[in-house]
Amino acid sequence: MLYRFFTLFFLLNIVTSSAQVLINEASSSNDFVILDDDGEATDWVELYNAGTTAVNLEGWFLSDKISQPQVWTFPNKTIGAGEFLLVFASGKDKAETFLHTNFKLSKDGEYLLLTNPMGELMDKIFVLDLETDISYGRLLDGGAEWGFFQTPTPQATNNEGTLIEVAK
Repeated sequence: MLYRFFTLFFLLNIVTSSAQVLINEASSSNDFVILDDDGEATDWVELYNAGTTAVNLEGWFLSDKISQPQVWTFPNKTIGAGEFLLVFASGKDKAETFLHTNFKLSKDGEYLLLTNPMGELMDKIFVLDLETDISYGRLLDGGAEWGFFQTPTPQATNNEGTLIEVAK
């Protein structure tokens, strides 16, 4: 019995440690870039799976509070390898056509955290004070450098966005 427990624990850790789901792009002031399933323009976050296997995000968390990393819980949703997942930070807390968090992003800037089911911080960014319909994202999908996009790219590669400037 103990052997099975350690085997299961080991396998779960391998799957989790190889998961490379990252925050790839975000907008805290969306007016015309993309509409949600209610026809409203709300804040949005794009995740990217930089790994080589699909990851089921059920039990993962998004948060806008450093002191409370488990504000919104993902439902049973899988993101494939090399794929993007759009989540509206609308405060609507629903999962119909699109996923909606129970919080909104501050237009004045704030942290955005992605945490796995075991409470491990997988990614964290500070979404800066953004102008309307400008996004903040990784210059290359899953890469380390960030920039501001005049043409945001929700659900698509950032390579096709129009870069305004590189974040310093």
